[in-house]
Amino acid sequence: MVLITAATAASAQENADRQLFDKANAHLDLGGRFYFYTNAKDKLSELISEGNDLFEQVVREIPEEMPQQVRELDLKAILLSLGLYQAEAIGLSSVVRSPGYLNKGFVAVDGPRQGLLKLAGGKAKPFDILQSAPANADQVFKVECVLNTLAEVAVILGKELATVLSVGVVLNAMRRPIPNTPLTVRSS
Repeated sequence: MVLITAATAASAQENADRQLFDKANAHLDLGGRFYFYTNAKDKLSELISEGNDLFEQVVREIPEEMPQQVRELDLKAILLSLGLYQAEAIGLSSVVRSPGYLNKGFVAVDGPRQGLLKLAGGKAKPFDILQSAPANADQVFKVECVLNTLAEVAVILGKELATVLSVGVVLNAMRRPIPNTPLTVRSS
């Protein structure tokens, strides 16, 4: 039998947190005008809980004729389908580089990217297109975009929601006012 003391467990967690920070920080510039880092892995359960609370509030505003399946919608399963659960850490940085700024963003992902995270393809690599940008460009972006990912995500979500929502249910819900506002997603 192995006993792990609270101090040992805390030390192991601190080490894991440090490794995650180092993983993200390797792709960012610390010490510039702006730096942001968050351990997304620790925040996921909080976000799912807040999302469920918001969903329950919205469900209370839906009329009783709304099918019970909608009330039992599993938001966690949807987030898993979207692949957003894979984000371990998120970081942003901005440093002054003559004649402007160098802004970076990085999402540390656990394993091969899934769902929407596959949309921006490729591994992190140096930003090498500045010489190709027009001289008067204010901002330059480089993104490898895998568009068929949208179709893959739509199929996954369709399977997730097929037993819950019909087209009529979705259209009716879109015509109803957004709670606490006169606005609707769709007016006809």
